Amino acid sequence: MTRLRQHRYVRRLRPMTVGRWTECLGTPLITATDAVAGDAFRVHSLGATTVIKGGGRLRFGDDVYLNSGVRIVCRQEVTIGSHVLIGFGAVILDSDQHPVGDAPVRTLPVRIGDGSWIAANAIILPGVTVGRRSIVGAGSVVTGDVPDEVVVAGNPARVVRQLSLPPDHKTAFGH
Repeated sequence: MTRLRQHRYVRRLRPMTVGRWTECLGTPLITATDAVAGDAFRVHSLGATTVIKGGGRLRFGDDVYLNSGVRIVCRQEVTIGSHVLIGFGAVILDSDQHPVGDAPVRTLPVRIGDGSWIAANAIILPGVTVGRRSIVGAGSVVTGDVPDEVVVAGNPARVVRQLSLPPDHKTAFGH
């Protein structure tokens, strides 16, 4: 990809700070005020707008892919490790966004471990940590922590399978 063309793609990611080899297809809506992404950060926003917003601390590792329609709302802190795939329409929230009954708004950090895959339309709720090289099944609602190297699915998400991955694999999804 030519330097000029690459620069045009990266401009769409403002106000984010991004590393080298960044790719952006389509026009995502980015209003995050403290967002940093590593090298090989890829965002697709074709067919459904990808939204990255909030005033909290948002960090992406190297080699992260956000598919179209992903929504990340960060009020406090969202950390997404390296070599992570986030599927079409997935939602990651570190806040309930509004009070529920008499309870105050709940805002808790979210962490996605290195090498994990968040499948299409999964929802990650405040306070969740997804372990290293784990898979969150399509349409799952994750309300509690996910251990390393497992597959979770359902609403609420439950462990459905333990993964046995070679130690040299970076990811849970094959390479």
